[in-house]
Amino acid sequence: MKIRKAILSDIPVIKEIAEKAWRPTYDHILTEQQTQYMLDLMYNSLTLENQIKGNIAFFMVDLGQETVGYFAVENVSDQKVKLHKLYLDPTQKQKGLGRKIIQ
Repeated sequence: MKIRKAILSDIPVIKEIAEKAWRPTYDHILTEQQTQYMLDLMYNSLTLENQIKGNIAFFMVDLGQETVGYFAVENVSDQKVKLHKLYLDPTQKQKGLGRKIIQ
């Protein structure tokens, strides 16, 4: 597993992984309309670009030549970091990647 800082050209991959991950994660609490609203709000290209250029750092999770996930963090203080997002392609879940990312 390799973790790298996201760049603007990663936005389509972030959007693709979000599309794959959101429904299995939230379909038990959100309707399809709510899910689509949230994806459109949080994962439109302009919002992601502003976050990547701003104070929220996005990181990509690569396995070999494939990007399988992403996470986003924000430095809140010298000693605190806030985890905003951590999503993996559903085919990569239960393999310990999320745990490695957190560590």
